[in-house]
Amino acid sequence: MIIYKFKIVQNAFWVFLATISIIGCVENNEYITISSPSETNTLQLTVDEGQLFYRVNHGNKKVVALSQLGFKFKNGQSLLDDFEVVDVDFNDVDETWDQPWGEEKLIRNNYRTCTVSLQAKGNVDHQLDIIVRSYDDGVAFRYHVKKLGDIEKVIISDEITEFNIVKDAQSWWIKAYGPNRYEQLYTSTPISEIDTVHTPLTMRFKNGIHLSIHEADLINYSAMQIAGRQSTSLHCDLAPWSNGDKVRLTIPFKTPWRTIKITDTARDLIASHLTLNCNPPNKLGDVSWIKPSKYIGIWWGMIVGKWTWGEGFRHGATNARGKKYIDFAAKHGFDEVLIEGASAGFTGLFPGDTVTTSYTKTTPDFDLIEVQQYAKSKGVSLQAYHETSASTHNYMAQIDDAFSLMNQIGMQKAKIGHVGQMMDKVEYHYGQHGVNYYRKVLEKAAEYKVGVNFHEPIKDTGERRTYPNMLTREGAKGMEYNAWGNGGNPVSHTTILAFTRMLEAPMDFTPGIFDLLYQKMDVETDNEIPVKIIFVDEGNGYSNIRYKGGESFWQTKPMILESSADGAAVWSITEMMKPGEWEWGISAHDVLIDNNNAWLPSLLNLKNRKINISADGKISGDVSIRIPNQGFDAKAGFTASKEDMESIGTNVFGKTQRVNTTLAKQLAYYLVLYSPMQMASDFIENYENKPAFAFIKEVPVDWQTTEVIDGEIGEYVTIARKDSNSEDWYLGSITNEKARDFSIPLDFLDEDKKYAATIYRDANDAHWEHNPLALTIEEATLEKPDKLRLKLAPGGGVAVSIKALD
Repeated sequence: MIIYKFKIVQNAFWVFLATISIIGCVENNEYITISSPSETNTLQLTVDEGQLFYRVNHGNKKVVALSQLGFKFKNGQSLLDDFEVVDVDFNDVDETWDQPWGEEKLIRNNYRTCTVSLQAKGNVDHQLDIIVRSYDDGVAFRYHVKKLGDIEKVIISDEITEFNIVKDAQSWWIKAYGPNRYEQLYTSTPISEIDTVHTPLTMRFKNGIHLSIHEADLINYSAMQIAGRQSTSLHCDLAPWSNGDKVRLTIPFKTPWRTIKITDTARDLIASHLTLNCNPPNKLGDVSWIKPSKYIGIWWGMIVGKWTWGEGFRHGATNARGKKYIDFAAKHGFDEVLIEGASAGFTGLFPGDTVTTSYTKTTPDFDLIEVQQYAKSKGVSLQAYHETSASTHNYMAQIDDAFSLMNQIGMQKAKIGHVGQMMDKVEYHYGQHGVNYYRKVLEKAAEYKVGVNFHEPIKDTGERRTYPNMLTREGAKGMEYNAWGNGGNPVSHTTILAFTRMLEAPMDFTPGIFDLLYQKMDVETDNEIPVKIIFVDEGNGYSNIRYKGGESFWQTKPMILESSADGAAVWSITEMMKPGEWEWGISAHDVLIDNNNAWLPSLLNLKNRKINISADGKISGDVSIRIPNQGFDAKAGFTASKEDMESIGTNVFGKTQRVNTTLAKQLAYYLVLYSPMQMASDFIENYENKPAFAFIKEVPVDWQTTEVIDGEIGEYVTIARKDSNSEDWYLGSITNEKARDFSIPLDFLDEDKKYAATIYRDANDAHWEHNPLALTIEEATLEKPDKLRLKLAPGGGVAVSIKALD
């Protein structure tokens, strides 16, 4: 006899009518049904021949077919079969909690929960609870392992959590276990073709139902990946320790929640707060010290290679440059200035076996206390930069001193980076080692009242509800990838991010690049000297000769034919270069294989050429390339194979770098790609006298409420947000390569109130590739009954400020 216990929970916001008790039996093959408050989603549990299964319906449509649950442990033990149900306990919860910052101030947490207690038949020493929540926007479940005989410590070898999707669906995913962690472009395939992938894993059925599988409340456990099986049957995959252990635990323990968001539209996925709701409430108490902010930084110069993180002629973090950026921040209303590369002992983003970076001492050309005092005198603060190079040991040994110093000089936020393929050279960032490390840093930061911005992070699973000092993180390909080879992020990248990575957490995407074509990289030209580069072709007939060098950020620059005599052609270009060491090379059209982008140094089996310019302007190194005759006549009729082409070489930098958006789309990112810490990431000189900069200065970073207007994965998305401190609204819309015309209803505006709108849109002839900087700024008066007409260029966007009139 199983007792079903129903409890009703109420709070000041919501009241329930009744308390119900039901007594019944759970026999083999019978289902325990947990439906959401509106019966939109239903999760059912059953025991069949001693094995535990679940399935999920969305209304009357099946979305997850019968899928097994359980564990295997390293010692040969398991919680996999021979189950029987011994207790079932239901609760209804409907509460509203206040978010100290975020997309919404008030978040409703409304669900039916059920705890199903099981044990091995005839063995009370093997006890397991399955805790289920059914929401109107999805379902969640977790394991509570209470007893496994007299064993106290266990090692999980496999978590048998299946997600048997009922039909093949289109999915968007990034591959797990790659060298760049989560920083990858998304692949879209049917579910039956996925690899082992990171979560969130988003999918769409042909009938329009959308699913996103993820996890919540990830503590002292390994992150869950999803393993494909060449079918629609998916399996939980746990990132292992370096010795192969999946998770090391002490009984009793609870797993993270396994979450499945289920909605009828793509836009409703964005509006879901299921992950946040599955985390414990704020445990920090008074968090009024946590302030969302906008910032600029000495950062983009290092990303594009104009400055360096390390000491030298091109060092980015200097007192003079720091104060220059502080002056700009104070003039234009920014809260903080991020200055990267100021740490003493920093030997590079990818150091050797020993990491010597200091988080309290700085380089000789940068005085942290002096520059921070200057910032405070201007009403601004520095933002700390702690690049750990994925060495947890070096960072944890200094973390108290680092945060204590921040407290002493009045710095409140820290960007903490973890560049490296593996943590401490051997562990995954998202294995149990990494999960525990990131949580320790977050807790330590809370002790010192420091707000955290993790880069190269563990994925977000909603911990910002519990620790509101967890402000933002990276965890995807952000703006920096537009500076590094292969043409940058594709046009559709951010229209996918909104429905994948951005479903679970704010992202420090670092938007706001105005110099989209990288035409204004030389913002400081005072100490440049001319350097003449020469290319000599001894009869090979190369054409379309182009110079590409690091000092000019690998921009494609045509060379001039100086002479052509006796079968030799001499090409040249004069480049203005700063002191430092600069790599360069030449690409050309190779007629032998009809390759228009052949990288000529590789023809001589050479690495990129290097030029050294001393502080006093002396030039040394390579200033020319000579290609002897390759004997093309002897190769008449030769047809190049793929292997031949690879041996001859292609320019490793691909097409000329640029940002693949319009200017208006950069502005729209401040609405679509939410973060409570938003950066204006370009060189500050590129903002001077630019009307579009007014929007970045004005747009808030904290919101009272959010309305997801519309969107489709990889196509477009439109979002409106209401300022947390006024009656003003802001709207952003972005598209992929396709131009779009929208008519946006303004139902979210207040009745009987007028609004002054400033619309920053793509000009009529704008195009992300051909005319990205074309921007039109218009003004209009709007009211609730109106519709806002928006025209988005290919690869474009629109940003709108909608200010309430008194």
